[in-house]
Amino acid sequence: MPTPQTMTKQRMAWPDVARGISILGVMILHATMEIPGGLDTPLARVNDFIASLRMPLFFMVSGFFAVKVFGFSFKDLLLRRLWFLAVPYVLWNPIEVLVASVRNMVIGGASMPGAQFVFEAMYTAQNMYWFLYLLVLFTAILWLTKWLPQWVRVLIPVVVIVLTPWIIQVPILVMPRILAYLPPFLLGAYLRDWIVQFAQQANRFPVVAVSLVLAAVSFWLHAQDFGYTYKPVRDVVVSLIYLPCAIVCAVLLAKVPLVGAGVQKVGRKTLVVYLGHPLGLSVGLVLMHWAGLLQWDQPMVLVAMALGFCVAGSVVMFAVSKSRVLGWSIYPPAIAQYFSSPRLVEVESRS
Repeated sequence: MPTPQTMTKQRMAWPDVARGISILGVMILHATMEIPGGLDTPLARVNDFIASLRMPLFFMVSGFFAVKVFGFSFKDLLLRRLWFLAVPYVLWNPIEVLVASVRNMVIGGASMPGAQFVFEAMYTAQNMYWFLYLLVLFTAILWLTKWLPQWVRVLIPVVVIVLTPWIIQVPILVMPRILAYLPPFLLGAYLRDWIVQFAQQANRFPVVAVSLVLAAVSFWLHAQDFGYTYKPVRDVVVSLIYLPCAIVCAVLLAKVPLVGAGVQKVGRKTLVVYLGHPLGLSVGLVLMHWAGLLQWDQPMVLVAMALGFCVAGSVVMFAVSKSRVLGWSIYPPAIAQYFSSPRLVEVESRS
């Protein structure tokens, strides 16, 4: 059973690289989706190669790091983990929804939503920050399984995948995303020790070869028609089969000078990039609309501009995170100490 004591002391580079790949792919996806003809650009086609990995890879790495909650009490879970995920979701979600609504009003003539729409977008996770919503839910589910034997834990994502055609019919808007990303998240935690060992062997030819074969199988499987009922099952399996190749690529990319370090740095700032890039993109699209640029027949140029606004929004959000006034809304202050007895705080301070 993976425990905090078995976690590697030195920070590994490849998980941050993997998260960096994920968020860069998401930024490209959003930029190409919003630009007329953007999905037909070469950049969008290249991004399609990681379409099955963008979010599953992120959630697998999130589960990989979330294994520490096995050592948490319920109070620790709330104060030392979920608190840090829920605060930015609750505070920044209404802002993103309103900014996106202004964009849609200016560009598409849509009406501004009311308070009920904003609230429903939050509790149904129908917004750009739904990943934080799922991280809260998945982390709580992971914690609830800490009393189970390891073999039972590993069966949980298998059962979820098998039952997906029936569970997905539950009338909950976020259910398709839960079923798509819960298995990689749980497996990232349950198989952490195995993943570490696999990553340590990622530069060996047999490992690379097997990973490429699995990637090829993943692409082949993705091209098969399983029908509407079993398509969600196929998509999850496609992502899971593809993940070993993603780990190998992340390990190898981490060794590339400059590029690896750059992607790793982006991966370490995933939260500010996720929060900032949709806001920057919405503002940028409005400015491009006012300037008449969205009518240009140069989608690749417009996509590059949209990506520039995504980067600008991320940089601004990073500056906000460093602000003494607003930084707490992104990285909330630790509050666990205020709910501990004075004696416990004294003992922890001495240890």
